[in-house]
Amino acid sequence: MTLVPEVDSRWKRTRRDVARSLRHVRAWVGDGLRPAAWSGTRVALWTLSLLAIAVAAAVLWLYFLDWNTMRGPVARYASARLGRPVRIDGNLDVHLFSLTPSLSASGVVVGNPAWAGSHNAAAIGRLAFSVRLLPWLFGDTILPYLEFDRPDFVILRRADGMTNWDGGGGRPWDIPPIQRLTISNGHVRIDDRVARTGRILRRR
Repeated sequence: MTLVPEVDSRWKRTRRDVARSLRHVRAWVGDGLRPAAWSGTRVALWTLSLLAIAVAAAVLWLYFLDWNTMRGPVARYASARLGRPVRIDGNLDVHLFSLTPSLSASGVVVGNPAWAGSHNAAAIGRLAFSVRLLPWLFGDTILPYLEFDRPDFVILRRADGMTNWDGGGGRPWDIPPIQRLTISNGHVRIDDRVARTGRILRRR
């Protein structure tokens, strides 16, 4: 029974300390929110603080992000760039925090343009590549490596010369420099209506 008053006293002191701390916080926030207190320096400090918090939150979100939840948005972005449907059926793994950010995706399917029919232009078991960050920030894209594992490509060329791998609107693709290209266990089927030939190439 002698311990109850002592515990009660400690609890009261703790409550007083917490209440005093909350009063200080409210006073600090209140002072900051008064129009008269908003000097140019304080506005700059608050802006920089909010910006730093937003950047830190974005970095933490990207660091802990499960990229498989982003397969849809990434595929839609690739579809817009290629001008044809793109689908990612397997795992998507992205490493951003590096001087050479990298991406790896499995089960990548690239559709044909509408005139080529319903067959796919490519079905890739695994696709991986990296980008040099510093040149990319200044507008130059350089790929240290580009890897295709178990790809199956179909190349069609019509009698008028258009192919199913032309860029959007019939424009040629602007392919960046690739320092190392690797193709493993690949198949390429060519249907050329200009040369009137059909071939199947295999790469192991």
